[in-house]
Amino acid sequence: GTGGRTGSVTCIEGVNLSACSTVSAGGSGAVNITGNGGSGTVFNRGVYVNGAGSAIESTSGAITINGTAGGTVSLNRGIELGYADVNTGGNITLTGTAPAGASGVFNTGVYLLGLPTTAIDAGGTLTITGNGGGGSSFNEGVRVTGGALNGTLNLNGTALPGTTGVWNSGVYLLNVNAATGSITGTGGGGTGFNHGVYAV
Repeated sequence: GTGGRTGSVTCIEGVNLSACSTVSAGGSGAVNITGNGGSGTVFNRGVYVNGAGSAIESTSGAITINGTAGGTVSLNRGIELGYADVNTGGNITLTGTAPAGASGVFNTGVYLLGLPTTAIDAGGTLTITGNGGGGSSFNEGVRVTGGALNGTLNLNGTALPGTTGVWNSGVYLLNVNAATGSITGTGGGGTGFNHGVYAV
């Protein structure tokens, strides 16, 4: 999906799945979702899945989500999953990119907002790659707050060197239960707290 409209408008998502939406494939069927956000000011997310009870799932097939945000100011995220589950017995790949030309805050490549019961659950490999956008502060490559990351984890996050403020982390993890694997992050520019990997 590709978001339409341009100018000083908001919430132009490429793909938007609202509360209690489910995308499901049975057996070894794969799920592929690609979204490109529009070119407004804020909330021009590539792929946006929001609401408890929302799920993207397959029995054993691969799940691949690619999101590229548009937007010029703030809160333009490549992939944003809010309280949603993603699960399969196979592999999961999430790739999100925020706009390099944005000027504000919270332009995050991959943003996963979870409850304690929310999980990204792969029976195989869980690969998450996030590229943060431009702006001043909190423009992370990957930001995960709450929930669980299950599977053989390969997490890579990169913040841009041209960011100017604080907390432009490559990877930011808060209250996350993570499986075994690797986490790699490259922090951005700015005045402080621009970590490669920050986990607490």
